[in-house]
Amino acid sequence: MAEALPLLGFFMIASTSVWLSSLILASVFPFFNFKKEYAEYLLRVSGAPPTRLRLLLTVYGANSYFFKIDWGYESPAPGALKTTPNRNLFRVLLLALATLIFTVFLWFAAFAIFNFISALI
Repeated sequence: MAEALPLLGFFMIASTSVWLSSLILASVFPFFNFKKEYAEYLLRVSGAPPTRLRLLLTVYGANSYFFKIDWGYESPAPGALKTTPNRNLFRVLLLALATLIFTVFLWFAAFAIFNFISALI
């Protein structure tokens, strides 16, 4: 059981850093901010606007699975399943790619700062 604790810690830190980097990207670049579309989706589905906490936890809607399916695909006929990808799905995939690249950059920056500080000591 003790062998699993470092692995659990790694996955907790990795998932937090991926969430944080996607939140930074969605906050800085308006192309990756789906706040308006997500609010419209929630108003239509649940009847209530999203809270600030829900917006942050779902990275302005980018991590909401049902929103991505509803927003990223079109149905070929009225009432049919949404199976045809549209340009919005491409935006979500670009956010995922940019998040992975930015997360790796943040990890490199953190290790470089750690090495620099430990070299000063």
